[in-house]
Amino acid sequence: MTHHTASAPDSTLAYGLFLRFLDSRLEKHFSAYYTDYYHRFAQASLVLGLLLVLGDCAVDFMVFPDVSANLGRLTLSVPLLLLAIGYSFTDAARRNWQAVMAGSLVCISLSLFWVLARIDNQGGAGGLSSWVGVLNFTFLELYIFVILGVQFRIAFGAGLTILAAFIYAIRAGISSELNAFAYWSYQALTVFILAAGVGWWREWLIRRDFLARTELERARDAAEAASLAKSTFLANMSHEIRTPLNGILGMAHLLQRGATTPTQQHQLDKIIGSGRHLLGVINDILDLSRIEADKLELSPSPFTLPELFHTLDGLIGGAAHDKGLLLAMDIDPTLGGLQFIGDSQRVGQVLLNLTGNALKFTAEGGISIRAHKLEDDETGLVRIRFEVSDTGIGIPPEALERIFEAFEQADHSTTRQYGGTGLGLAISRHLVSLMGGSIGADSQPGSGSTFWCVVGFAATPT
Repeated sequence: MTHHTASAPDSTLAYGLFLRFLDSRLEKHFSAYYTDYYHRFAQASLVLGLLLVLGDCAVDFMVFPDVSANLGRLTLSVPLLLLAIGYSFTDAARRNWQAVMAGSLVCISLSLFWVLARIDNQGGAGGLSSWVGVLNFTFLELYIFVILGVQFRIAFGAGLTILAAFIYAIRAGISSELNAFAYWSYQALTVFILAAGVGWWREWLIRRDFLARTELERARDAAEAASLAKSTFLANMSHEIRTPLNGILGMAHLLQRGATTPTQQHQLDKIIGSGRHLLGVINDILDLSRIEADKLELSPSPFTLPELFHTLDGLIGGAAHDKGLLLAMDIDPTLGGLQFIGDSQRVGQVLLNLTGNALKFTAEGGISIRAHKLEDDETGLVRIRFEVSDTGIGIPPEALERIFEAFEQADHSTTRQYGGTGLGLAISRHLVSLMGGSIGADSQPGSGSTFWCVVGFAATPT
């Protein structure tokens, strides 16, 4: 059986008079993006064009005070611009505004050339065959290629039409002066080529920017898909591993009840301890997968702090005793008589992660777990600051932020010496954030550490 792999679209940009992407889907996407993105820009340029036409008419009237000619020009150009501006606000304009606006500018150009040609015909200064005419022509070409914001292929057609009209008007006005006609035609052609070159490079830059952002979005989508596939795979594999592991632990507990010798008891303790450690790693991976997939949800229920701390003591008290560490717990008296609404399992998981770290990195001394009340927030929630302090090895200041990232620890030797996956603190940070709280740590190397989190709960007296 032959497997066909979907290939990415060809993002090659074909060079030529008119730029285009070789992939037709990408070219269609670019045209839609361009039409939508530059629509507002074109509206602003039309308003600017209206103001410039009015100003240009005022200047022309001072040079050539022919009321009928200038009024005729205004009668043609101003309504065209107003119609184009009004049309730009319609729904249809979002699809084909470029051709309509470019056509409007061509009509305005013809009206301007008509006024300037009349100046030439009547022997006035500053007509079409003068630097005034060339400057007006230059402005029109730059306006169509750069300011108006239409794509190059449309601007080229409109600009070429304006060039042809300009040359024709000069030819009609000074038909007997071939040298002058050739001179002004050359100047106009030079301006057209320069304006077209600027317009070509403008679109090239726009296309390169569009291509870079498109490829970045494509890479982001691929990374998100890969991350989702990874999370799904980890979750599925973790479930597949956890099911038989729970069976192994259950059988080990049954065998432990019937163990008759210290050797058997010790061996079964090793099996159960290793199984529990592996189960903890699997649970961390499952939690991380849920977090990355944004599927980790809280399950609020009533709980009290004495119950929470009693459960925590049952989970880690034996391990602390085995290491010869003093385990102290302290609850603010104002909190002991309150019942809170929250996910006690997730709060306990955070405290267990923090205490487990303290237990892992403390060789002598003790660990203290405290809960004290802060000022209530504006919503009336009771804010509690949980602290887990130890007399362990401490953490360098530069590592305090990094340790809350997934798979990160204070240094690379930590995993080899103390074990662990580097997921506990990252999961704790996400859980506390999900509960609307904050988490952090204060530490100095050799002076122990204090990990804390602040969470708000709704509370009622017990």
